Amino acid sequence: MNLNHECLKDLSDGNEIGNVIFLDIDGVLNNMRCMKFGEHMDIECARHLRRIVNHANCDIVISSTWRIGNSTHNLREIFYPWGLYRIIGKTCTNFPHSTGMRGDEIKAWIDTFGCKNYLILDDDTDMLSSQKEHFIKTDGFVGLTEEQSTYAIRNVFGVTTPFCPECNGYGRVNDYDKCGTCNGKILRL
Repeated sequence: MNLNHECLKDLSDGNEIGNVIFLDIDGVLNNMRCMKFGEHMDIECARHLRRIVNHANCDIVISSTWRIGNSTHNLREIFYPWGLYRIIGKTCTNFPHSTGMRGDEIKAWIDTFGCKNYLILDDDTDMLSSQKEHFIKTDGFVGLTEEQSTYAIRNVFGVTTPFCPECNGYGRVNDYDKCGTCNGKILRL
């Protein structure tokens, strides 16, 4: 049986995939605060995810149930307004063993397409024991936090470049203004 996972990255010239975030949506990018107002995503959680993507130079693969019935192109359109531009694929929805383990679907994607390093962001715990060091469990009522984004950048991806002291690596201050110190660019030594 062919699995129906997707990867839009061009791998034809021997290119390989670098860092990847396997992203659950509900409980990671949204939380009880935004759901109370009928919003699909929390802007703060999206900021924390963009911080990881920018500092660790990551692509995103959707492992959430949001992948069901949506192509990778549709998912890109959904997340574009939130500044999440680097969606390259989604995990399969037809995994043959019906274990109900999201970790199995993620492993199948990695086995097929490969990647240098990866992070799993999810509010559930149905991952494989071998994925433990790559997994951050979020609180579904809170979503992704700044502390978790820092942990991912430093400990999972091993990026040691210091964060800008003014914006703490977000590239913006006061939500909309570019940081005066780093001008919205990541400090690289």
